[in-house]
Amino acid sequence: MTYLENRFGITEAAVYQLLTENGINYKVIEHHPITRVSEVNFTFEGQALKNLLLTNRKETCFYLLVTSADKEVDLKVVAGQLDSGRLHFASADLVMETLGLPVGTVSPFALLFPPEKAVKLVLDVAINQQNTLGFHPARNDKTLLLTYPDFIKLFIEQISLVKTR
Repeated sequence: MTYLENRFGITEAAVYQLLTENGINYKVIEHHPITRVSEVNFTFEGQALKNLLLTNRKETCFYLLVTSADKEVDLKVVAGQLDSGRLHFASADLVMETLGLPVGTVSPFALLFPPEKAVKLVLDVAINQQNTLGFHPARNDKTLLLTYPDFIKLFIEQISLVKTR
């Protein structure tokens, strides 16, 4: 699988097209490939975030949690707010199976290209609404920056808000 294709149709070009069609302004930052937020060794305007695919024990409910890169996530707290049973982090194989993207490229943009399994978008209420937000466009050597209001505009029908700690 390359950056140009995956089975759900999410590509870098498709993300740009979708943002443009929805009147979303964005800035592209090119950088070395990043698979974990701890690998970010450059600065950019905005808030560093991490995107975590969570699932229940039976792997029948899925949540994509967006939270600050430096924040510790208490899965019991998140599960309680979502009225979900016990949650755990999805394995790399399950991330690929569910979103069609490898770990390190996952972002909410994947949810705009409907995966086979329903995935609920969960946003940490502690995210600074004044900062721009950065997400990978289906590849991990670029980051797209967009404003919080534009992010909400794009995902308003899909978002649940939680406190992660």
